[in-house]
Amino acid sequence: MRPLLAVSRRHSERYCQEEGLSPCLDATNLLLEPLRNRVRHELLPLLRRYNPRVEQALLRLASAAAADAAYLDETANLFWQALAQRSRRSVQFPRPELAALSSALQSRLLLAAARHLLGDTAQIEAVHLQAMLAALAGRGNRRLSLPGSLAFAAEGESVRLMLGREATARAIPETLLTLPGRTKVAGWRIEAETLPAEAAEPAADPYEAFLDLDAVGSTLSVRSRRPGDRLRPVGLGGEKKLQDLLVDAKVPQDQRDTVPLVCAAWGIAWVVGHRLDERAKVGPATRTVLRLRFQRLKS
Repeated sequence: MRPLLAVSRRHSERYCQEEGLSPCLDATNLLLEPLRNRVRHELLPLLRRYNPRVEQALLRLASAAAADAAYLDETANLFWQALAQRSRRSVQFPRPELAALSSALQSRLLLAAARHLLGDTAQIEAVHLQAMLAALAGRGNRRLSLPGSLAFAAEGESVRLMLGREATARAIPETLLTLPGRTKVAGWRIEAETLPAEAAEPAADPYEAFLDLDAVGSTLSVRSRRPGDRLRPVGLGGEKKLQDLLVDAKVPQDQRDTVPLVCAAWGIAWVVGHRLDERAKVGPATRTVLRLRFQRLKS
């Protein structure tokens, strides 16, 4: 039931009298110990000396604040649907997009993440929100411990709220790809198909790539990084250490083993989600294209 904020005590008592009703009196409402009663019996009469219509002014303020809050909640829900990557034990946001929002929307999204993981936000107080917002606005990597076995991490290009200690990142065992066909490994589904050269197009999805099949060969594998891995990123004009590439891409250290590497006989052909090797790219001499698409499987 909602309180009748816009109905005065005088009006409600008159209504009861006209309808022949006997209202109940809660004797505790006369006690001055509870703060709400001191506001009612002491503060409001004092404020009426400055503004006889103070109740109406407070009601207008409450109505305006409620309308603003409803708009912010609606807008935050749209960003929640667009940005939040959710599982049972974690919620992840892209850090640049979250940092670009107002603090009011950031707070609502972080509270929504806490509610998703904990069931409610009773344990998350203003001081915790302020700490998360400060970490989000700052530079570098930041981790915070929160109530309810909740952890916050702002690392690289991502912001995550996690329940307990996050599971160790899943390394990808070296696995041969089915060409053409589907392969499942370490939480990924990989789709491969061969196409005529004219079907190649710029990939809009960072987890999709078109490779020159003759250049990479018909035997490809996928795996995690290894010490000493190097590649020739498209457009660089030379070699680069995989470690340096992942650092430059701001991939959190504890997530680097989860980055899939598509490997040909001669080395890394594609750092999935990041860069293609110069030797694997489609060019004027390409006859057949290999289209690879990686999709994360739900936990």
